[in-house]
Amino acid sequence: MEYELIRDQIKEHDKASCLKVLKYEKSKCWSYAYLSRWVVLESGLKLIFDEKNKLNIRTLAEEWVNYLDGKSKSKPDNIKNFTLQTQTIPPYSFLQNIFGTCNNIKKALDSNEKYRPKRNRIAHKAEEFMSEKNYLEYKGLVDKAIKQMITKLSQKANLTSGS
Repeated sequence: MEYELIRDQIKEHDKASCLKVLKYEKSKCWSYAYLSRWVVLESGLKLIFDEKNKLNIRTLAEEWVNYLDGKSKSKPDNIKNFTLQTQTIPPYSFLQNIFGTCNNIKKALDSNEKYRPKRNRIAHKAEEFMSEKNYLEYKGLVDKAIKQMITKLSQKANLTSGS
């Protein structure tokens, strides 16, 4: 998987989001600012999932080509899903398998915590933050989750470039 490329795409998205956030914060549109940060996290996680899924499909397809060409005698597993773009946020367990423990990402994604439900209420019910202080608390965790995602991708990029 191209960890460095994925990381760089997320960093660019992150940079653009930070500019939007400054505009929204200046106007005290804290809900828009929060969604702007959340979009970076969500789209980054989906990008990681999509790239991993493409790699899995390619591996299974290569196994089938080898089987069909007579290079392998054992019949490969069926390819059950050819979807290349997910519409949903991947489960934390998927990320944990790739990166190990990611406490900030886990907390942001956990529906039993307050961060993801708040994102959903803003997006689906136009809920507002009651104060800037409240917004900053929520934004702080999402920012940490984005930073953690970028850091984990950097670590993976360094591991794969060294081998």
